[in-house]
Amino acid sequence: SAASDVYKRQAEVHAPFCESKCDGCGCWQHAYKELESRRWADALVREMAAWADTHAQAGAPIQALRFGGGTPSALEPVDILHVLAKARQYLPLSNDCSIELQARVHGFSEEKIEAALAGGVTRFVLPVRSFSTEVRQAAGRLDAGEAAEKLLKRLTEYNESAVAVELNFGLPGQSLEVWTADLERACQLPLDGLIIRAAGEPDILGEAAKTFRAADPALMLSLIHISEPTRRSYIS
Repeated sequence: SAASDVYKRQAEVHAPFCESKCDGCGCWQHAYKELESRRWADALVREMAAWADTHAQAGAPIQALRFGGGTPSALEPVDILHVLAKARQYLPLSNDCSIELQARVHGFSEEKIEAALAGGVTRFVLPVRSFSTEVRQAAGRLDAGEAAEKLLKRLTEYNESAVAVELNFGLPGQSLEVWTADLERACQLPLDGLIIRAAGEPDILGEAAKTFRAADPALMLSLIHISEPTRRSYIS
């Protein structure tokens, strides 16, 4: 019908585990272990198959599919590819469906990247939080800021998908100088998208917002133009 032609949907899948819990994370349920990868992937595939013929799942085409976390990039390469292939089999993905994978710097190997690309991922989002090693590790990240930059550059070198980064303001130990440096480093990378979000407990968000607004206006404006017009890029 004409109504179904304009009805568009987005689907989200959340992996419930990470190797460690970051400060302020509300998605983490338990620590990741290698055995969890196959168990979770098989359970997800069974669930997609069970719902495949229902109206809820087989209705209008899905325009965007997002794998979030937790950390879906913690999955083993074979399971990343398996889940993506079965998603195409059991979900009514549109021909131009955007497939997004959230990835953590720690442990996101070449094998995992290539499995994701082979499975049709069109956009990687890395919530690096900050490029400052001290701030990152205080917030629960395991790798240095330089490792985050290296991975982002490597992902863009594939030239097969969009690459976006998420930065947080208001992190513990993140001064205005550190925040400004984070923004400048994001501007220097060949990114296709940028997400900016407040971090921290509700009682410090007011101070965090002041830090965000104190950043140089010209620098903030330049961030809006990071991506090409045809790519998704946003500040939220």
